[in-house]
Amino acid sequence: MHLSGPSSAQTNQSITVTASGLPDRTDKVEFQKQGAGVWDTGDVRASGGSASWSFTCDFAGTASITATAKDDMLNQLGSASLSIAVSDSSFAPAAPSGNPVEDRFRIYGYSHARVGEPWVVTMKSVAKAHSVVFELYGANGGIYRTFPRGRDEYGIQFRFAKAGTTELYGFSRDEVLAPLAWVKGVIEVSEGSAYAAGGMVELAASGRSAPVLGAAKPHFAAFEPVAAQPAAATAGGAGGPTATIEARKAALMNRLSGKG
Repeated sequence: MHLSGPSSAQTNQSITVTASGLPDRTDKVEFQKQGAGVWDTGDVRASGGSASWSFTCDFAGTASITATAKDDMLNQLGSASLSIAVSDSSFAPAAPSGNPVEDRFRIYGYSHARVGEPWVVTMKSVAKAHSVVFELYGANGGIYRTFPRGRDEYGIQFRFAKAGTTELYGFSRDEVLAPLAWVKGVIEVSEGSAYAAGGMVELAASGRSAPVLGAAKPHFAAFEPVAAQPAAATAGGAGGPTATIEARKAALMNRLSGKG
């Protein structure tokens, strides 16, 4: 008995798995899904030595599928299983090179990352923004503010401390921290696994209406921001880049907590 299906899929996408080579006397196959959303199950009548089942996943993660062959008395005759890596469909494929550059706030990043290793994020069309604020939730929480200072495109890096699904929000803001535009994406952070094939993807554009992210503010100490392009990403000023970054962090946290 063998269970086949895709090795990867996206949330809210129809996924089909097929159990083949069923044992003699198989009357039906019971399918079960665990992970990447709510638990799901389905009974499918065997036909021609096989049975197929379709389902969807609500969340990114790993979906574990088990197929169990049973006879007409519900006796178990055999079983097989497989795992499917599910990524968030809020990541859309990046536009092919050569397309006209759109005058809109965009952020590109990898959909997978490794604990403790640099994860690159690139911002585009940010010259008109006073600052860009990143907020992270889930396995890794944090907040970080960076200043374009007239640059239309530049990149930074983060290092994630924990494995697990991490939601990232990127806000383009004006001088009083009002959001001009924002995007959202989901990063799967794991221990020792390579980045998923396919390179960088664009975080889904979400327009100008910023979400309310809850009363519990994230803490920037949960991850470590470092400059991807040291010459471009560091800012001048008294005390050097480190003091400047720390002062910005303190000012931002005071504003978010209502102290400043």
